[in-house]
Amino acid sequence: MSVTTVLKNMPGKGPILMAWASKLVAQAGADAVKSGSKTYANMSYDDLVAEFKGAPNKLRDAAGDKGTNVHNALERLVDGEAAEKILADLTEVEQPYFRAAMQFFADHDPEFVYQEASVFSDAYKYAGTTDGIVKMPRFVAALNKIRAKEAPHLPPLPLDSLSVLDWKTSKGVYKEVGCQMAAYARADVMELDSGPIPMPDVVAGAVVHLMADGTYALHWADISDRVFAYFLAAMDLGGWEQETGVLSKFGQKTGRIGR
Repeated sequence: MSVTTVLKNMPGKGPILMAWASKLVAQAGADAVKSGSKTYANMSYDDLVAEFKGAPNKLRDAAGDKGTNVHNALERLVDGEAAEKILADLTEVEQPYFRAAMQFFADHDPEFVYQEASVFSDAYKYAGTTDGIVKMPRFVAALNKIRAKEAPHLPPLPLDSLSVLDWKTSKGVYKEVGCQMAAYARADVMELDSGPIPMPDVVAGAVVHLMADGTYALHWADISDRVFAYFLAAMDLGGWEQETGVLSKFGQKTGRIGR
């Protein structure tokens, strides 16, 4: 099972997505009324329903294209391609996210030890792809300050410790990202072009939130055993939900369930 699939099936996701989709449909309808467009006025009832019903999918696909294009641009940057050339290939909407990433590089000077590497867990049967495994001494130094306050009994982390990095171009950074990065950190194997290697030790998760105004925010993600336990619980629940026919077979044997 992929890490992304597990996170999409986490408890509570359904109601949140339903509320998000309902809001988008309502906004599409309100925009249509406000615009007074003759296009909408001349559409049939069924076509209008289909138009507004598809609003969430259109926004999701547009956001997905933007995220994919920005991620691909950053991969090219890490590979050494000139920033000006990459920037010219991006749309006006995508360019601010790339500029935000360039500022992040200037501020933190990350060394990408591995990029876009697929990781696998033989023990727990999941897989995923990291945006990067990096060395960021300034980031680790900041973590050491937090550790000194919250857990003074722990020794400071070496500044050349590895962190798993994830780019985010969404409107916000959500708490399940910790589960995502804890899962990456506890994979058994990393697949490289030269072949598989043991997953290297990482000490933290670094989430780089790139924003539409050209700024960024760097977040620390907790990848402790406690957070990983939540990921495993979500994976178990997702596996149970994917078992088809369990309730229907049970119902056939016992009749009506509940009052």
